Amino acid sequence: MNDTTLIQERLHLQGLPVYPSDIAYIQSTLNTLLHAQNSLLAFPNINTEVPITVVEKRLLQ
Repeated sequence: MNDTTLIQERLHLQGLPVYPSDIAYIQSTLNTLLHAQNSLLAFPNINTEVPITVVEKRLLQ
């Protein structure tokens, strides 16, 4: 999925310019999205959980 030639081909097919210096950044972004997608697959209802907030009493004074 994140092969550099595949990224270049996809950019070319969409009519976008291909800058070799941008390929590593695009690859990193795709990897980040893949990790986020895997987390959502593991915990599909995470958005329904109420976050826990811990407040120190010293901060409230």
